[in-house]
Amino acid sequence: RQGGLVIADRYTTSNAVHQTSKLPPQERQAFLDWLFDFEYRKLGLPEPDRVLYLDVPTELSEQMMRRREQLTHTTADIHERDEAYLRSCRESAAMVVDYGGWTRIDCARDGQVRSVDDIHREVMERLRDLLEGIKIGRERLRVPSGRGYVRPSAGAAAVASIAAAAAGSGPAAAAAEHQQ
Repeated sequence: RQGGLVIADRYTTSNAVHQTSKLPPQERQAFLDWLFDFEYRKLGLPEPDRVLYLDVPTELSEQMMRRREQLTHTTADIHERDEAYLRSCRESAAMVVDYGGWTRIDCARDGQVRSVDDIHREVMERLRDLLEGIKIGRERLRVPSGRGYVRPSAGAAAVASIAAAAAGSGPAAAAAEHQQ
């Protein structure tokens, strides 16, 4: 309402991906109609102007999660351990991305996860039109053409964290919201 930029990871969008994966395909669109009406119109949650879905193949997500478990001496949660569930989420995400008009960013190339910097550049390029001219404190964001970086501002760090999420977790949906 007052202008500004909100970047959120795991919002209504994540709920849409995870819950539709539990439904038969013929019920998914009706569920999404209900979910988005309930959350955005009835509850008044802010509706994103842009959603970036950071797509990581299930096999690579699982490899990264197993590596994280080893490095951090942690255990995957019930969903992270369920390969069938992760595959189902990724499949339903493709439908949700189309349904919602989201922007899909492929976070893998040639069977490998792209670098955080490479993903970050694409994220910044996809957000260029929303970021140009936004003020953070006294500084105006600029997205130089070509490189896709905004330095040295807090905005770049926030968007970089979205790219980092793709390199360190399972299926990720990230919403970039710009409220007028």
